[in-house]
Amino acid sequence: MRRPTNVTIIAILQVISGIFNLVDCFIWLLIGGVGGVIVSAIGGSGLAAIFGGFFIIFASISLALGLMSFVLSLSLLQLRGWAWIGTVIVHIVALMMEVTKLLGSGGVAVNYLTVGFAIVILYYLMRPEVKQAFRV
Repeated sequence: MRRPTNVTIIAILQVISGIFNLVDCFIWLLIGGVGGVIVSAIGGSGLAAIFGGFFIIFASISLALGLMSFVLSLSLLQLRGWAWIGTVIVHIVALMMEVTKLLGSGGVAVNYLTVGFAIVILYYLMRPEVKQAFRV
């Protein structure tokens, strides 16, 4: 079967989304490290551990989503059946994580971009010609 143009668009957006997730991971690690040092310096070593752990969790999720996005992008271009469901799952998890971060922090540009890309990718994935290409 010939690959629909929408699948190519999804794959490109998936790569960009993966880059945003890796940038998000770096931001979480940077904020967590700097914040942990500051909290530790003012005498809250236990609080610093909790603070750092919270940021490590979000950084790890962002890293995993970013790496999976690159694998899924290549698989989408090859019309692998599992790539469709994998992409849906990755972007539902990304949406839940980003909404959680937006509610807690007011958000940064990367959060808004990740939410936007997740919504657009999920929209394209639900298009009839894309679902047909992946036999869903």
